[in-house]
This record gives sequence, C-alpha cells and structure tokens, in this order.
Amino acid sequence: MDKACPFCGEEKADHGIRASAPNVSYVKCSVCGEFEYSPRMVSKLTDEQRSKIRVLLQIRKLRGLGRICLLDTVPLKTKGLCFDPVDKVSFLSNWPSGSRFVDEVLLNLSFLYPAPGKTFKFETDAANGHIRPWAYALYDPDVNRAQLSSIRMFCEAGLLHPDGSHYLITDQGWKRIEALRGDESSTAFVAMWFDDSLDAFKCEVKKAVALAGYRAECLTVDEVEHNDYIMDKVISLINDARFVIADFTCVPESQDKDGSVKGGSRGGVYFEAGYAKGRGKDVILTCRNDDDSKNRRHFDIQQINTIFWEEKDGELKASGQPFVEILKNRIVASVGEGPLNRDL
Repeated sequence: MDKACPFCGEEKADHGIRASAPNVSYVKCSVCGEFEYSPRMVSKLTDEQRSKIRVLLQIRKLRGLGRICLLDTVPLKTKGLCFDPVDKVSFLSNWPSGSRFVDEVLLNLSFLYPAPGKTFKFETDAANGHIRPWAYALYDPDVNRAQLSSIRMFCEAGLLHPDGSHYLITDQGWKRIEALRGDESSTAFVAMWFDDSLDAFKCEVKKAVALAGYRAECLTVDEVEHNDYIMDKVISLINDARFVIADFTCVPESQDKDGSVKGGSRGGVYFEAGYAKGRGKDVILTCRNDDDSKNRRHFDIQQINTIFWEEKDGELKASGQPFVEILKNRIVASVGEGPLNRDL
C-alpha cells in the first residue's frame, strides 16, 4: 500500500521494489528522489530536522547523486542494505553555512539552469503547486516563503543579474561555478573488492572521508548509476577524484563450477591504484590485517606505507586506534583538509 513521502508529503511511486532490510522503508518520490529510511529515526526528528532533510534529499535528486538509506546510526554490519547507509547527523552536516552557503547555492542553480545566458524565474512549480525548485536551491527549509534576502545577496555580489521578474547567472557567477567544479575536487574514489565482508570497512571509509572534509558519497563504482562501460566509468571517477584509497584485502583462491577462479589478489585494485598514481593522484593504501591479504601483496607495493585494519570488539581498528581517525588523519596529511571543512 502506497504511503506519502515522510519528508515532503508527496505520494511515492512504488514499483514493487521492497525495502532491502526489515527495519527500513522504501520510497520513490517525484520530489525527494529514491531512498530508504528508518521510520524509527523519522519519528524522533524535530520539525527543523525533517525540513532540512527534505531539502537535502531534493538537492541530491537535483545533482543526480546516489541512493541512500537514512538511519539513526549506521551499524557496523550493513549486510542486506542495497542503498548507501548514512546516519542522520552526518547527513544533516551537509547543510552549508558561511561562505560555503554561497558556493553550494551557485552549484545548485547551475544544475537547475545549466544553460549560460538563459534567464529564469523563481516561481512555484505549476505541476505540483507547493514545490518551489528555487527554494531548495537556496537551501530554504520553508517552501511557503521566498528567500528574498538570499536572492538580493547574490545580486549584490554580482553572481545573479535581475532582468525584470527574471534572473540570469552572470559571467562572474559562471566563472565561480567552473572554479568550484574544476579547480579543487571534493570527491574521493575507493578501489576495493566488492564483497559483503567489506561492508563495515566501506562504511568506516566514508566516515573518515567526510570527517576530512570531502564528499562521502558514490565513492565506489558499484554505487554510481551509469550506462557506460564499467572501466570507462572507473577512469572517469578517478580523473575527477582529489585522491584515491586502494584497499588490497583479498581471500584465498577458489574455483567456481564453470572453472573460473574466484578470490586471490585484487587485480582491478592494482590497475586503478596504478592509473591514479600515473595521473598524479595521491593514493592511500589500506589492507585487512590478516595473513591471506598481507602475504599476497605484490612486492612493488610492500614498501609503501599501508594502513592495516582489523575488526576488534565490534569496531574497526588500525594499530590499536579507531580506523576512522587513522584514515582521516592520513587523508589530511596527504592532501590537506577538504573544501567542505573550510571557509572558502
């Protein structure tokens, strides 16, 4: 039975896809996009938190980002979840402040109105009446009022130009947008083995990337919706990334019924790490701290400083310390604090 979207109230379009875990619900909303969520988490949200999550979901849909599963907290074991698990605190931390607000709004407007030189009007979406696309572009949690002060601020800064009741992104605005998209990437790419046993590792990597100030979404190629050849997409993601994390965890080889060999060293990870290095990217090496993985590392990478991790007492550790902190510190030491942690 269809239910309304828990954030915007729009009825979801259920195409028979069931939730990927017992305690989460699935929604495909024309306004907020496709996502899963914990009803228990939603029941504890304040009105302000619910409004902000709605806006952030709509922005994810606008920018074509990956599908997520919103939870109160992300368990160490995430087996069974089809969507990328994100805890509400981390998700709400995407709400911009300071000068980052200006940059994020500009990026949103460039996705809404991607043609330079074309004027647009801030108005109610006629199809639904209550939806204002420009409102979430301006991070307005209240769809019933215009953020006139924000629009005025952008005009005074020379980023928007008023043309009667319409507006235009100025040349100065597009130059800033190009700089934000090209000069300093805020993304990372993770080369790793796609296996359920590494769900906890992937989750902790995303936390570390976010804490370092970079975008913790769609870090691996299996999370990105695309119609390209898989290696073309891998190369594109590496080219766009600020840095690469390469995990060399592996398991002993085994032979499938059709004669193909499973397990062993991760040839794809070696290729992706080598390609990234050749492109001048910083590559951070990790590996599970077990004999199968450590002894199968090729001698070419054994001299490179590697973070060895293991699951201990329900937590991922590296050298006895929380893996998240170790990896975050290595990222910052390698490429610096990310743009999402800085007042640009």
